[in-house]
Amino acid sequence: SDYQRAFEQYSEAKNQFELAKDSSWTGKCLLFMGILQKNQNDFFGSKETVTEALQFLRKSNDANELLQCYGLLATDHRKLLNFEDAIYYFTMAIENSSTIDDRIAFENNLGATYIDDGKYEEAIQILEGTIIEPSLNNASVVYARILDNLTYARWLARSEEPVYAFEEALEIRKHSEDLRGQLASYTHLGEFYSEESPEL
Repeated sequence: SDYQRAFEQYSEAKNQFELAKDSSWTGKCLLFMGILQKNQNDFFGSKETVTEALQFLRKSNDANELLQCYGLLATDHRKLLNFEDAIYYFTMAIENSSTIDDRIAFENNLGATYIDDGKYEEAIQILEGTIIEPSLNNASVVYARILDNLTYARWLARSEEPVYAFEEALEIRKHSEDLRGQLASYTHLGEFYSEESPEL
């Protein structure tokens, strides 16, 4: 398969860079291999590969790759339901983000991880801080993602009845033709209405 061929070629390149004592490119090849594994839903394999990549990357030369590693490890751990580790790596990613967009994306994912872990107040605190970021366009897919997660956390924490906010996030997602986002919105609305108005 294309996946297997790509993985083998990165593995061979990694071996050559290791022989050449090129630490940076050894780490990059391992990162690319970890991305391929994650995309194949091999989260455990990806976690192992990316953890190895961290040993070769240096903050001075490979800041972007390190950031990708932290984000990838966080996602792998979240998929494996290792929430404590996912929270650690999302926090590392936030601390090492060089752009506001990266930081916002990682904060949203950290909030979602707290929701998965049943820590709704922590999720609300993170997401309330993120959604008021001045650079965030409140008609964007990213804003809708944060709004939907924040509303879901508030509802699960029973801090308000948020159907209008669920609907607002859904409308932005429809307008942006964000199909994956719409699935998330409909899932949350389904949960909400199953308790509030089962007939809907």
